[in-house]
Formats: sequence, structure tokens, C-alpha cells
Amino acid sequence: MIRDLDSYLFWAFVRKHNRGMVREGRIQYVESLESITDVKTDSQGEWVAALEQEIHLKQLVCYLDERTRNMLMYRIWGDSWADIGKRFGISAHNAEVQFANGIRRSRSRLGNGLGRTGQEQP
Repeated sequence: MIRDLDSYLFWAFVRKHNRGMVREGRIQYVESLESITDVKTDSQGEWVAALEQEIHLKQLVCYLDERTRNMLMYRIWGDSWADIGKRFGISAHNAEVQFANGIRRSRSRLGNGLGRTGQEQP
């Protein structure tokens, strides 16, 4: 028989609360609030698409001939087509055309149906 209902209910609550806390585990402390709020909220679909694009680019670069690969590197480093053309002894327009032809050849060698955007074509 329960003699003090208030005391009984209080201690029943304490026991249930303590069991719940054990199940949840300990609180994990973080260094600052910024570390929580700076977490990127990109959707998984965007992350997957970016990864696939990076893989396709790496595959494409493996199939580039040396001249086209060098042109790509100069372009990534910020050189203009005129600068690249001077390095190879050709005009800026000719450098762009040769680069585009090199990319087209590597796409055909790669043979996986990449379109102009780098996305797989159905």
C-alpha cells in the first residue's frame, strides 16, 4: 500500500527520467556554436551530382592528349586564350579550336556518352 502518493509519484518520475537519460547517452559538447551552424546543408542529390561530375572530368583528362591537357592546365591557372596561343605559337582563336577538338577526341575515346554539359546522355 502507498502511504505518500506525492513522494511515490516523484520517485517514479525520477527513476523513469534516469532510465531515459541512460538510453539517450551523454551530452556531447562542442567547441562553439559556429561549428554547428556552419554545417553545409547541401542536399544529397547535389553532392552526388558534383561527385559524378568530378569523376567524369578526371576520366576525360586521362584521355586528353598532352597538348590539350597542357592547354587545360594553363586555362585553369587563369591564362587567356591569347596567352595560351602565344605559348604554342598559334592565334588565340586557333588555340580555342584546337582545345575544343582535343576535348571532342577525348570524349569519343572515352566512349561513355558524355554530352556538352558533362552529364550522361540517355
